[in-house]
Amino acid sequence: MWLLALVATCASAGNVAYMNHTIRSCDTHVVQINTVASSVRLGLLRPAGCDYDGNRYRDGSLLGMARASGTLAAITGTYFSPPTLEPVGAIALHGMLVYDGLAHSVLRYQKDKTVVIEHHPCGTRGHDLDWDGTLFAMASSPSLVRSGRPTIEPYGYHRGIGGNAARCAVGVTGAGKLLLVATEPTSLGRLSRIMLDLGAQEAINLDGGTSAGLWYDGRMRVWPGRSLTQAIGVFEDPRD
Repeated sequence: MWLLALVATCASAGNVAYMNHTIRSCDTHVVQINTVASSVRLGLLRPAGCDYDGNRYRDGSLLGMARASGTLAAITGTYFSPPTLEPVGAIALHGMLVYDGLAHSVLRYQKDKTVVIEHHPCGTRGHDLDWDGTLFAMASSPSLVRSGRPTIEPYGYHRGIGGNAARCAVGVTGAGKLLLVATEPTSLGRLSRIMLDLGAQEAINLDGGTSAGLWYDGRMRVWPGRSLTQAIGVFEDPRD
């Protein structure tokens, strides 16, 4: 039901579309992206002054990062350590690993503009993987959907992720569309089912709780309760 509604919404809105509906009794915000469109690209958002090579970690508002970058859509990224502001998940840009974090489940945006989500054994780190052909990648956990089946693995990735909390997730549909999803407080199990309802064949949980945030088309749709260290950005360039 919700997959059909989302498809209908996106068909009328072009390559990037937004909807806000109640799914499984949970207020859910969804951005669906056709990443292979020539005008669309994905990228990393981070605060001014952040330099992973120089070990300079910064935090800032999602609103500020979105406005400064001119992004059409943005969602909270991987977890980070509040004391140091270092990301928890691995991050890659233009074929290079820029932050060597955990890499159990990875979203990759590739040179052919397709998006894939891949899952690796627990304990895998960024330096264990080949980033050739990758324009942008970010790792997070736990996985929510694997090969079209609900899967929450590994559950102990990060302390405090159990119970009900505001959630963010990223998924890829069977048609290769990217889903950015933010919800009101809910469990990981319900989030997994929501991603399935939206047509995800693969999905990963992102940072949530007070970090959960979503920006679309010049407006904050979900406001984070704190500053963030990075986010996933969706850009739509002017057509020729």
